[in-house]
Amino acid sequence: MEFKKIDDTLSVAGQLTLEDLTRARDEGFKTIINVRPDGEKEGAMTAEEARAALSAEPVAYHHLPVLPTQITDEDVSAFQALMKDVEGPVLAHCGTGMRASVLWALANAGTVSTEEILKKTAAAGYDLSKVAPRIEANANGGM
Repeated sequence: MEFKKIDDTLSVAGQLTLEDLTRARDEGFKTIINVRPDGEKEGAMTAEEARAALSAEPVAYHHLPVLPTQITDEDVSAFQALMKDVEGPVLAHCGTGMRASVLWALANAGTVSTEEILKKTAAAGYDLSKVAPRIEANANGGM
């Protein structure tokens, strides 16, 4: 799985495997945030399996399940709060990395310009142009 850097604090990825967890540790990630609900894809590693695999590792693990295309303001607030409390760098993952990218974008609206958010996510391979109106709304206190 490719880890795609959004900024110095966050990289995103699709569904991780046990080998990806080891590689994330080896590449210096201090925190992994799984935003994918368990059971979304048959055969995918569950949050409990990932947590158990990392139990002896110096990597913190958090599960913040978010439904695709249904990211709520509460989801964004929870992600934002989590990012403030964890040690970085952080690797956030879901099915493809898109959900994690959108959460980062919405959580940073008002702190980072919409243009810069779109540029950073595009450089990582995620086109968030359809999310730009919501990023703008959040930047203007709409969250």
